[in-house]
Amino acid sequence: MASQNGDPVTQQGEVHDLPLDSLRTSRSPRLEGHSPDHVRVLAQAQEPLPPILVHRQSMRIIDGTHRVAAARLRGDRTIRSRFFDGDEREAFAMAVRANIAHGMPLTHADRVAAATEIARSYPNWSDRAVASVAGLSAATVADIRRRTAGREPPEAKRTGLDGRLRPVDPGAGRERVRQMIRRSPSASLRQLAKEAGVSPNTVRRVRQQLESEPPPEAVEPPVLPELGSSKDVPTPTVDTALRWLSQDPSVRQTVAGRSAARWFFSKVVRPGEGENVIDALPPHTAHILAKVARQCASAWDELALALTARAREGERTSKAGS
Repeated sequence: MASQNGDPVTQQGEVHDLPLDSLRTSRSPRLEGHSPDHVRVLAQAQEPLPPILVHRQSMRIIDGTHRVAAARLRGDRTIRSRFFDGDEREAFAMAVRANIAHGMPLTHADRVAAATEIARSYPNWSDRAVASVAGLSAATVADIRRRTAGREPPEAKRTGLDGRLRPVDPGAGRERVRQMIRRSPSASLRQLAKEAGVSPNTVRRVRQQLESEPPPEAVEPPVLPELGSSKDVPTPTVDTALRWLSQDPSVRQTVAGRSAARWFFSKVVRPGEGENVIDALPPHTAHILAKVARQCASAWDELALALTARAREGERTSKAGS
């Protein structure tokens, strides 16, 4: 990213006297080209002209087209110059930033066109980063992107002025956190932040918002049939059952209950969750992992039998006491 501090031209190393004939013109950020009146003003100046900036690899003028024209008008054969090392994209961004920092100002139309080009060349730069180079507001850059690039995927991220990667749509990240907290309310801030691709502070704020919201409507627990009945037990969805479990006061208010709930939240596999895993695995591992899956399924079957027995024992005790 172009330098953020001070005049970018004066930070490019030692000054060289370059022959004017060795320099090549480059694409200017000025839509109307250079101004003859400004060239004449510079040519009449008594003090030496500030060094121009030249792309070392191509010898193209990055900043200083008016000064080069003025030097030629005065009959000079060389001009004081500094070199810039970088690719063509970086050279254009530097040309824009240099023209914003000093000299003849770029028009608003020049800056909008430059911001459009920079945003296209650096799609991972944030709106503020592009705006800082083009001399526009972040809101203007965001509007340019909406008109030229269309809607971006909610998971898209960009690099800000501080070098940190942030989501383009913070709302999408917060919604991911919201869903994850509902599924795993006992998960740590750092775990949720890492999986959702947001900061721990964002997770903390979302969690506080959820805690301040009114409680969701109560979910009726599944009712077990009477002993000896052939009626089917209602089967809730995984998320419904876990939500009911997390809301049950007898579970939430004891250490053992919360520990058991966390265990279930961390172990469950929802229908369809394994499809992406299957596609990602090499075929030679499928046979071994199929055995692991069957062993896990067998363990879940044993747990289901034990839980059913526990439920019926509780019903039997309840009836005996009534």
